[in-house]
Amino acid sequence: MHRIFVYGTLKRGQPNHSLLLDSNFLGPAITTKRYRMIANEFPVLLSFGNGLAVKGELYEVETETRNRLDRLERVRDDGSGSYERCATDVHYWNSDRLLASLAEIYIGNPARWQEMPWPEWHVTNSTGQLEWPTATS
Repeated sequence: MHRIFVYGTLKRGQPNHSLLLDSNFLGPAITTKRYRMIANEFPVLLSFGNGLAVKGELYEVETETRNRLDRLERVRDDGSGSYERCATDVHYWNSDRLLASLAEIYIGNPARWQEMPWPEWHVTNSTGQLEWPTATS
């Protein structure tokens, strides 16, 4: 099993969430690392430059599901893909408890996204985390 943090079109209510229907939703989550976000039709997290924590969702997924997510996000073993799957620390809410976890996250490949003219995403929720498509808290 793999823990995956999602922040965009894979979240509940978003167009690619069906890829996670057989997965275990652990709870809403936030990253401890700060990221930049650019967005057009979908968001892309970037690990260079200044940024903010990101609000998303944490799932526990089977290897087959993770492989499907890798194909969606165009992860390539040689690093030439659109995204890289990286480890990150998150905090998530499981019922009434805040827990820490290591999770995997899809980060935009700098070679692909660094010069992309997409606008910076600045929408934050009431506690200051980046949230796409709109802040829910």
